[in-house]
Amino acid sequence: MKTHADDPVIIRLSPIVHAHEQLKNLVDREVDSAVVLDVSDLGFATSMLLNELLELRASIVGRGYQLIICCSDDRVRGVFNITGLNQVFTIVNSQTAALDVLNKADQTQDH
Repeated sequence: MKTHADDPVIIRLSPIVHAHEQLKNLVDREVDSAVVLDVSDLGFATSMLLNELLELRASIVGRGYQLIICCSDDRVRGVFNITGLNQVFTIVNSQTAALDVLNKADQTQDH
């Protein structure tokens, strides 16, 4: 899996009203790098949003890159846990932690 930790796309999702549009734009762009998606400001996550996240993941992973989700909000993280999506996505507490995950993956691939 390609990670390209030195040039990931970092997106901080706006509150839920605009998040759907942001995710659709990301899928439509067909990003060719790892993506760090910060969902800490969402406040809550709808089933529609979760579906869009799964579509984004399929798009990114399908091209051989990683999607890391940053989430410091316990309510949103709880939704990932309850739905089992914490087993599907790599979820960390901060953008710094996400970049660390990508850097470690790059180092592993180099060896």
